[in-house]
Amino acid sequence: INSMRHYISHDQETEYRDTVADRATGYGDATLQGDAPLRAFGSAVVANATIPDDEGLFTNPQNIIWGLQRKMLLEWDKLIRERVLLIVLSARVAVQVEDAAGAVIHTNLGV
Repeated sequence: INSMRHYISHDQETEYRDTVADRATGYGDATLQGDAPLRAFGSAVVANATIPDDEGLFTNPQNIIWGLQRKMLLEWDKLIRERVLLIVLSARVAVQVEDAAGAVIHTNLGV
């Protein structure tokens, strides 16, 4: 099984899903129905909110390092009339690729 992943923005994931769904194949039909996992060249396509629309990253998920600072701030607010509880967690985080030789950066996506 291929462990590599294509990380792209949500907008690009939607555009690619629409492109695959236009195909007159079983995979296109399954993608249109939302049953099939989205794949490109045998690797899974994963949407990520922090990636710009014109860029992407192709790497193994184990090649991505994610760090979290100890100092976190948790704030609560209660909107009684709306029956809503707001919770905000503020923290400093960082993400980096461990081995740059093991990653490919997509540029000019959707251009």
